[in-house]
Amino acid sequence: MTRRQLALQREAMQLLEKTITAPPDSSDEVPSSWLAGLDGAVWDGRQWGMCPWQPSKLAVGDVVVVSVTEEQIMQILINHEVVASVQVGVGPEVPLYPLLELAGATLGGKFYTGNAAM
Repeated sequence: MTRRQLALQREAMQLLEKTITAPPDSSDEVPSSWLAGLDGAVWDGRQWGMCPWQPSKLAVGDVVVVSVTEEQIMQILINHEVVASVQVGVGPEVPLYPLLELAGATLGGKFYTGNAAM
């Protein structure tokens, strides 16, 4: 990670610490959040919509990759296959932080950075 990326990450975390004073009831209440999954729902930071991805179909060992393209599209890949694309209005220069909302029978997950999960 470059010094610029580290500075942006620190800045974002400080902003979140000032903004979030208590745990939110749901992930869409986290400022500047974009969500996909939720059994076919997608949150673009402003409104709810639908997406074809159903996280309830994930199996143990599946690899989920989230990235933002230069065209400002958040892509969700499962085992190297694009399963959802969402216009988010932010480019790849903005730090992307994982947000995992455990629901249903989900017991947990692992986070990797860079190409570690590939």
